[in-house]
Amino acid sequence: MSGIVIIGAGEAGTRAAFALREAEYGGAIAMVGTEPNMPYERPPLSKPLDGAVQMKAICTAEALDAAGIEYFPGRSVSRIDPHERRVVLSDGQALAYDKLLLATGARPRQLCCPGAERALDFRTFSDASTIFSRVESARTVAIIGGGLIGMELAAVLRGKGVAVNIIEAASRPLGRAVPARFAQSLHARHVEEGAGGLRRTPGFPFSSKPIATG
Repeated sequence: MSGIVIIGAGEAGTRAAFALREAEYGGAIAMVGTEPNMPYERPPLSKPLDGAVQMKAICTAEALDAAGIEYFPGRSVSRIDPHERRVVLSDGQALAYDKLLLATGARPRQLCCPGAERALDFRTFSDASTIFSRVESARTVAIIGGGLIGMELAAVLRGKGVAVNIIEAASRPLGRAVPARFAQSLHARHVEEGAGGLRRTPGFPFSSKPIATG
């Protein structure tokens, strides 16, 4: 029995691996992650503690070992062979599977407009570390995306004395996250705290949250 291979070591992939053990699945479980560290939660990335980006681990190496979950960090899947039922990793290693779970999450779309070379993605621990290191010398920041993470990041940057403008495609911020009345209150609070007026860009073709500093 080859077991289950999980591609993606984020919140979904890691929780799925442990859920399988909790459901008394006895086969082999292999989890592949592109980042070199242990699986971690992404929401805390926008809330640095004492100036340092937080990496809140989902589990420890000991917990993975105890659950019989084999973890392959720092590697991606270069090929999936559904006929042979195997995946080939970026280092050439092949993993056979009976079942395959894709839990890779989304990949940020890249800007393709003038100034795109100054835009930064905000998804990984490395992304967050780069952003907060550069923000120390920034005067203004434009955040594309008025969701929870974008608005949280705006609040943190305003606390550092950085001028912030938020660009959102929807008619209001936090439209998919909280009720309209609550979203309006949060938007008003951001404006009171000095964030630039939320600029709506209808049909804006980017669903990620790249950040450009200036």
